[in-house]
Amino acid sequence: MINTLSYIPVDLEKTFNLCIQFREDTYQCSFQNLKGCSDQVEFNGEKYGKYLRSYKPEGLRHIVYKGGIIGQLEFKLMPTNPKIGYINLIYVAQSYRGRGVAEKAMNFVMEYFKNNSCEEVMLSVSRTNQRAIKYYLKHGFQFRKKSIKDPLVDVYSHNI
Repeated sequence: MINTLSYIPVDLEKTFNLCIQFREDTYQCSFQNLKGCSDQVEFNGEKYGKYLRSYKPEGLRHIVYKGGIIGQLEFKLMPTNPKIGYINLIYVAQSYRGRGVAEKAMNFVMEYFKNNSCEEVMLSVSRTNQRAIKYYLKHGFQFRKKSIKDPLVDVYSHNI
């Protein structure tokens, strides 16, 4: 069990390649292949870089343990309804999975949403990512609907 973590704003100038590595590993875990990942990242990460730059610093964080970056968080208040929070990514490097990091990261994100008066938190998850689905269900998320953007993805929500 890992006890002390910190969450620092992502410095895209210094860690952009690491962000791309995390995105690719996330895609592999979610869909068991990288087919389609290049559509999200695009040549030299241009599309993903633009996407990351759309986040406010408080919603784009690296998870740090003993001075090393071991994960990434992407979350935000929905622009159309700031009472709804959206988690795009809770990523933990493989060697740190199963050690309580995701639990602490989820608590950090949920605290942010509570402090910003959110009433609901939403996220999308691949149907083939059973580990993530079990995790989200265990933490109070419920199936809400199938994604209209991707036929392999479902939307889950949690009332705060």
